[in-house]
Amino acid sequence: MSLLAGKKGVILNIANDRSIATYIASHCIKQGATCGFGFLPMDNREKSERRVRKAMEENGFASSWLSPCDVGSDESIASFFAGVKEQFGTIDFLVHSLAFADRTFLKKDEGVFTSTTREAFRQAVDISAYSLLALSRQAAMIMPEGGSIIAMTYLGAEKVIPGYNVMGVAKSALESTARYLAFDLGAKR
Repeated sequence: MSLLAGKKGVILNIANDRSIATYIASHCIKQGATCGFGFLPMDNREKSERRVRKAMEENGFASSWLSPCDVGSDESIASFFAGVKEQFGTIDFLVHSLAFADRTFLKKDEGVFTSTTREAFRQAVDISAYSLLALSRQAAMIMPEGGSIIAMTYLGAEKVIPGYNVMGVAKSALESTARYLAFDLGAKR
């Protein structure tokens, strides 16, 4: 029996064929789930969508629902979940598999972390951690029977990993966000 037979979920954000989200999606579908996907529209939305569709095709889920979602925009998130609701009605799970930090501040060179700008710090935490809260708020509205919300983290959230720098701080914030969401939403189901 498939572990996810009859379950519906949303996975964000597929970037390419090497994305962790792509592998998660492939396994969820193999286990019987019906999935919808988000992707970052970038500067050239059509090019971004083609790259993501190619990854979906190569991994056997080309016909799945796909929509752009810029997790740095509450309007984009609301629009994405309006599409999810229209397509699926309700969902059983959300997978948050996305992160971003300016590569300038992800080097092993001495002093790179202390040179992190306020904007780079804000952006890393916003995209990598706050997005879990924003996505969960929308997902919870279409999870009337409760469900599962999963986020990807890394050891750099707990220990210093040279070169991980501001992303380690963002992943720490992500982990804390997940705990507070579990407390807040877990009581409801």
